[in-house]
Amino acid sequence: MVAAKRSLVEVMTLLLVIGVDVDLRRSDGTTALHLTIASQHARAAKLLLDFDADAAVATNAGVTPLLLAAENGLSKFIKLLVGQVEAVKMFLEAGVLVDLSNGAGRTPLMFAAGKDQVKAMKLLLAKGAVPNKTANDGNTALTIAAEGGHVEAVRFLLSHGARVNRSACPEVTALAAAAQNGHVELFTVVSWRQHVPWSKQTRAPM
Repeated sequence: MVAAKRSLVEVMTLLLVIGVDVDLRRSDGTTALHLTIASQHARAAKLLLDFDADAAVATNAGVTPLLLAAENGLSKFIKLLVGQVEAVKMFLEAGVLVDLSNGAGRTPLMFAAGKDQVKAMKLLLAKGAVPNKTANDGNTALTIAAEGGHVEAVRFLLSHGARVNRSACPEVTALAAAAQNGHVELFTVVSWRQHVPWSKQTRAPM
């Protein structure tokens, strides 16, 4: 626990390799993952997640690692955790606003899209996440997924109402993101959706 709080990554690695329980809890229910997030040590948090730390475990007060990150606006930790479906479930069950954004205007759906985490995206949309919400830089979940080359995430968003040309900036679109990053398949998918009327979009290109 001390190693996690101080981000002593080498010490943590040694302890985890020799078999120390990654989800060991203190008397208040906090785990090493809670401590690394509270101390804002991203490398240490990633190490714990690489060793399968449970991102859905709650303290005695009901606080999960994801909720802790969200309440404190720690976007880099939300990004690390949001791909874990159980963590997202706990996050939503805690009553946190599904479109809670950080200082850059990015939401959990955007982070999930950026990691190609379709299961997490399904949960968020089912709870009312807005697919076309725009971040401060003009990006949407769709443009973020397109930039990363995440075909499944893009297809999923398009099938759930994401708008191809939705952006606060004309140059920040899914089509532009796919083209600029050399994602040929994505460019084809997005271009087709952009030019085919919704009434005829019964089947997307394979």
